[in-house]
Amino acid sequence: MSGPGTRMPDPRPAKERSESPGDAAGPDPHEPLPRLLRDLRCGTDGRTGREAARRSVAYGRGSGAARRRVADRTFGPGARHHPALCPVVREHDAGRRRHSARPSRMGVRLMSTDTSARGRAARSWEVTRPGPIDTHPLELVEHERAEPGPEDVLVRVQACGVCRTDLHLAEGDLAPHRANTVPGHEVVGVVESVGTRATRFAPGDRVGIAWLRHTCGKCRHCRGGAENLCPESTYTGWDADGGFADVASAPEDYVYALPADRDAEYLAPLLCAGIIGYRALRRADLPPGGRLGIYGFGASAHLAAQVALARGASVHVMTRSAQARRLALELGAATAGDTYESPPEPLDSAIVFAPVGDIVPTALAALDASGTVAVAGIHLTDIPALNYQRHLFRERNLRSVTANTRDDGVEFLRLATEIDLRVTTTPYPMGRADRALADLAADRVRGAAVLIAD
Repeated sequence: MSGPGTRMPDPRPAKERSESPGDAAGPDPHEPLPRLLRDLRCGTDGRTGREAARRSVAYGRGSGAARRRVADRTFGPGARHHPALCPVVREHDAGRRRHSARPSRMGVRLMSTDTSARGRAARSWEVTRPGPIDTHPLELVEHERAEPGPEDVLVRVQACGVCRTDLHLAEGDLAPHRANTVPGHEVVGVVESVGTRATRFAPGDRVGIAWLRHTCGKCRHCRGGAENLCPESTYTGWDADGGFADVASAPEDYVYALPADRDAEYLAPLLCAGIIGYRALRRADLPPGGRLGIYGFGASAHLAAQVALARGASVHVMTRSAQARRLALELGAATAGDTYESPPEPLDSAIVFAPVGDIVPTALAALDASGTVAVAGIHLTDIPALNYQRHLFRERNLRSVTANTRDDGVEFLRLATEIDLRVTTTPYPMGRADRALADLAADRVRGAAVLIAD
């Protein structure tokens, strides 16, 4: 019997599999079977599972004939002979599940015949085949709605930001920590249920789930206020399933309380793009009223720039995207040029948001004496050889940024309220996460991409 998250094999001999669907031989649908299995397999009106699938697998796009062709490709000629198909078929008949992704770019995984799971299905996007985004490494699947762990909260997702880290995971730049990971670590939603030992939140509370998920609390980094460097730290959407899904869970101690009166689309990018940008700004040691260079201008950069501007900085943006340069100027940047252009004045600080190592020497060369470059990404292509006199002498500094602490998150979320950040977003339905990542890879996103529950 197929279990949750498994594909169904064709049980027929090879000769029968080569026949057309209309000619394929199969057992009598009314052969003796347990009553429940017969009901699941045939449906209440006597249709076989295969016929029901051809009629009722609703992917939300295309003509009826196109949907039937999709069902043929998805389930295979022998699917009607497999009882694990029928719970999914009947749930589709009842209109309880609808995929909005393009079916030709994804498969479907089926639930077991355990009837206790019926009506409690949840969708999620899994990274099943890490690789270039145009090879469609994500797959939309259905599974049983999980219960929260003892100290966790289960959250019904309202929105989830799409971070470049999600793209790195999908494309294999970040080695997966587990198979079939669900990306997404900018999760805004409402608490649906809480674990037996969870006390911070109650069902109905508005909360956010961010990147940092767990630390040991005992090592010297945790004790010294640098829990982001904990060797046992784990992360949402990498070590555990994230928010490209209908529901997500996280330990309550790593969940943020969020205002109920702000739109979820507005809040989602704050939970990583905002928090990481804020930490990068701190790591860059920007002096009051200083001169800041920003290389790359996506979700995180456009929020960090506003914090710097609110503190009186002069901001110069260097990015390859003409659309991003326009946004930078709209937000108040002094100048906006191409990636490798020199800013009009020496910089006190610079942040490299683009994951391109070639930019690092350019940013270092643009610094004034004692200036600092902070590299904000979790992934960076190789940095070319540096010239000591040109890039490092006169006490110029090069720093990395590794995740964030919970204190960073609390501070930034408070600051975001105080300065009323303008959050620029490009929304996508949850069922189009693959499209959102493709647009992010191609620089077609203005501001932050955000998946909206559909």
